[in-house]
Amino acid sequence: MIMIAVDSIIKLLPYSSNFRFVDEISFADDASIIGHFTFVKENPVYQGHFKNVPVVPGIIAIEAMGQAGLIAHAIYLTD
Repeated sequence: MIMIAVDSIIKLLPYSSNFRFVDEISFADDASIIGHFTFVKENPVYQGHFKNVPVVPGIIAIEAMGQAGLIAHAIYLTD
């Protein structure tokens, strides 16, 4: 199991804070990775997406998975 601090994730991801969708990695091994992100009400992702019923767009959920995958790749390359 690998624990990565938020600061380490920020250094690994090539995105600015408004397009970063990983807060932490709680688990990573050779077969899987578990990443976390908290969407706060003020997140710009909600502006205009299903007016009055904020829902995370599916493509953003896929992007979050991709960013966690990028971290998994970086772990694999540096391990």
